[in-house]
Amino acid sequence: MDKKSKGWIRVTRWMARIWSLGPILFVLAEILFPHSEEGVAVPWTDWLALSLAFTSVVGLAIAWRWERLGGWISATALAIFLVVFLITVESTFPAVLIFLVGIGVPAGLFLVSAYADR
Repeated sequence: MDKKSKGWIRVTRWMARIWSLGPILFVLAEILFPHSEEGVAVPWTDWLALSLAFTSVVGLAIAWRWERLGGWISATALAIFLVVFLITVESTFPAVLIFLVGIGVPAGLFLVSAYADR
């Protein structure tokens, strides 16, 4: 491929990077400024879902350097998260859509740009 035909790969890569900034910055803000609810028991399924969502966002951060690895980590963790989330939560529609758009789209864009750049 010549340089001109690879331009869409560069655009896709930067779209994924810019889109991934939202979830990455949100997780960093939650880590640096946590919302403490002392005395509230949290079920293990919530911890599992939170860990998977966190792993998915870490995958987005990894994808800035290693697109294929980070994209697969993010997409896999997001898929498992969605299964756990759908099993454990009653009203899911808006939250599922937010996770799919916020994390799933940049993960997919990272994977597209990684495999197209081969």
